[in-house]
Amino acid sequence: MSGSKLIEHQNLRDKIYLYIKEAILNHDLREGERINLDAVASEAGVSKTPLREAMVRLEREGFVVSVPRGGTFVREISEKEMRETYEIREALEALAVRLAAKRLDREKLDELAETCRSFERALLEKDIRLCHQNDLRFHRLLAEASGNERLTVMMETVHRHFSILISRNPEYWSRADTSLRDHFAILEALSKGDGDGAAQILGEHIKRGKEFLF
Repeated sequence: MSGSKLIEHQNLRDKIYLYIKEAILNHDLREGERINLDAVASEAGVSKTPLREAMVRLEREGFVVSVPRGGTFVREISEKEMRETYEIREALEALAVRLAAKRLDREKLDELAETCRSFERALLEKDIRLCHQNDLRFHRLLAEASGNERLTVMMETVHRHFSILISRNPEYWSRADTSLRDHFAILEALSKGDGDGAAQILGEHIKRGKEFLF
């Protein structure tokens, strides 16, 4: 019985974590806004304990910030921090694709290809949410394909920050067709084992995104 209660508790914690995270990414909770924890608990139908645990996780991942005796707020991100995130991302992903070119197997190539096709379908259907999901999945797969676990963990942190950045600029996806073409080009280079070529395309891809945001 104790085991089943633990599973139930973990499910509630994950539920409220995803609930608040989606609210932030969808702009239902705005940058700098104070989060009414009592209201959130009531709306989501959870108790305070899993809610507090979810907020700790969200703060650790950079989505919220807690102020002693002041409450919990959606974290504001400065332009300096945004630019630094892009610089880190560019360096780490270039390393990831160079390593991936040496270690990619057919299964991972097929996963990357399917993610590109799913992105393409989402673009045709004008499903921006699904475009974002497939864009992020493509880059996560690149990190995993590097075979370097520490690099993958570091990239996951960068990708979380990147999700926050682009969620605050809805116009970012007006260039989704260009992003998709870049993904296909990176995939083609990797299928040929051309790590340097893939890194060059990826670097240009990230720089274009940065220029658009700023």
